[in-house]
Amino acid sequence: MKLIRAFPIGAILLVNLIIPLHDASAFAQFKTVTFFENAFSGDLVTASQTSNATANLTSFSSLNPAFSNPGSTFYTWNTRADGTGTSYSNSQSYSFTAALSLYAIWHRQYHTATFHENASAIDATSCTQTSNTMVGLIQFGNLCQQFSKPGYQFSSWNTLPSGSGIGYADGGTYSFLTNIDLYAIWVPNPTVTISFETNGAPQSGFSVTQYQGLGFSIPSGSQLSLDGYTFAGWNSQQNGLGTTYAPGTSYVFNSNLTLWAVWVGNFYSVRFLNTDGTTLVNPETYQVGGGSLTLPFPTRTGYTFLGWFSGSSSGTEAGIGGGSFSPVSDTTLYAQWSVNKFVISLNPAGGSVYRQTMTYVYGGPSVQLPVPSKPGFVFDGWYLASDPSIFVGSGNSYLIPSSTESLIATWTALPSFTVSYDANGGTTTVAPSVTNSGDAFRLPTISTTSNNGKVLLGWSTNPNSPLPEFTPDQVVYPNSSTIYFAVWGFGIPWQIFGNVGIYARQKYSLTNAMKTEIRSFAKFVKQHRLTSVRILGYSQYTGNAALDYGLSAKRAHQVAKYFSEALNRLKYSVASISELAQGSLSTNTSVLFSTVEMAVN
Repeated sequence: MKLIRAFPIGAILLVNLIIPLHDASAFAQFKTVTFFENAFSGDLVTASQTSNATANLTSFSSLNPAFSNPGSTFYTWNTRADGTGTSYSNSQSYSFTAALSLYAIWHRQYHTATFHENASAIDATSCTQTSNTMVGLIQFGNLCQQFSKPGYQFSSWNTLPSGSGIGYADGGTYSFLTNIDLYAIWVPNPTVTISFETNGAPQSGFSVTQYQGLGFSIPSGSQLSLDGYTFAGWNSQQNGLGTTYAPGTSYVFNSNLTLWAVWVGNFYSVRFLNTDGTTLVNPETYQVGGGSLTLPFPTRTGYTFLGWFSGSSSGTEAGIGGGSFSPVSDTTLYAQWSVNKFVISLNPAGGSVYRQTMTYVYGGPSVQLPVPSKPGFVFDGWYLASDPSIFVGSGNSYLIPSSTESLIATWTALPSFTVSYDANGGTTTVAPSVTNSGDAFRLPTISTTSNNGKVLLGWSTNPNSPLPEFTPDQVVYPNSSTIYFAVWGFGIPWQIFGNVGIYARQKYSLTNAMKTEIRSFAKFVKQHRLTSVRILGYSQYTGNAALDYGLSAKRAHQVAKYFSEALNRLKYSVASISELAQGSLSTNTSVLFSTVEMAVN
């Protein structure tokens, strides 16, 4: 209560008034909440509620006019029609301090479309689709199970099994505002004929006729065959560039069609081997119908290629290098060869040689160049006849030619001089010899005694020497005019016992037969109590004095070594064993001069 005092005009009057204070809401302004049905865009149906105090919003079911949205259920209120504003639940408390617009937010109800196969009056096969919004019906081919009716094809949907109701196209739109039953409507299939052509195979083609739209399994083609090819299916074009149809796969045909067998040329591997079975050329792959292979050109040093054959040493010829080849299966071809042979022609150029041609077979032993002879000349070697400036080899050297060649001997003239013999008190004379520098010859043996009964001990270039420099029959190599003086004495002269045998060209090792001869010589020396032995090695003439001398020295050394061992086994020793390298005798090239002589005194 509030006290108010009032005073009369012109007077001072105090008045106490007591006025009751009511609730502030008694003087609050009224505010309105407007409810919008919001069933569709442009929906003008509204209801309202007015108050100046906090109150519960009018319940949805109490609105006047009543709100409705067929196929939908009221869900909540929102300050925006699209539901993106502030939400208010049904009958929620509101302060009414401000006007408010609330829009009904609806949720669509779910309804079901049931699809019936309708293949017969008692057919219970069905599938369903449920939604609460307008969508397209499930495509016939995407139903939960495949609907079918033999001899018929699907046409459309209808609300009655007879097709006299409301029709719906396959995949057509439905509102789903109510449940609906849809029945498949079938129309008879027309027939189609699928013809199959064997496309080159010897077997006859065939055809199959059936209802249009029905699945048909493509034949396997197992009854077909074509040499060199593998069956690879069927195609709508003869050249295989159309649509491919896989055997065993089911297809639906709606029109007549001719299918052609597809043949793929077989792939064959061709291996190219050498005669020893090793790979000579990388394998190649051939496809039947794809053009023939070109046979490769192999090379092999020292051989001439004869061609490709089915066997390593015989067989059927497939062709030569660069030829065409079309195998009918996996194939192995062998290269066959002929070994190259090279003929070497020898021109002694005025001299003599024991052979004038030699043949070298590739891979075989090398050929040994012979030593020609020409009196008064030294053999310099063999040169190419086509270009005498190119040296090929010396006498007795070995050659492995790579082609047929003609060789010519080259010579250097030797200076000539005279070798004289002085009996030096003896009664026998020996005629002088005219020879060339470097020639070898044997000193003579004089058997006639001197006036005082002495025997020839040897020869010396000093007439007063009491001892010989050279033995009788020794081979010497004078390089200028020389006088050899006989040396006489009462000793026993050197006697040649014999030789150990004949050596092969350029060899100095002892054979078993040679060792037998040496052992026999050792027994002879022991038996006769001999004290000095000379071993004289020789070589046939090669045109190279140093080579001849070295070879004869090796031969003499080997014989002397084995002879010493033989004496040791006999428990006998001698005062001296001399090794004398004699080289070659003049220009004699006979192998008979490849030996070792043994001399004693």
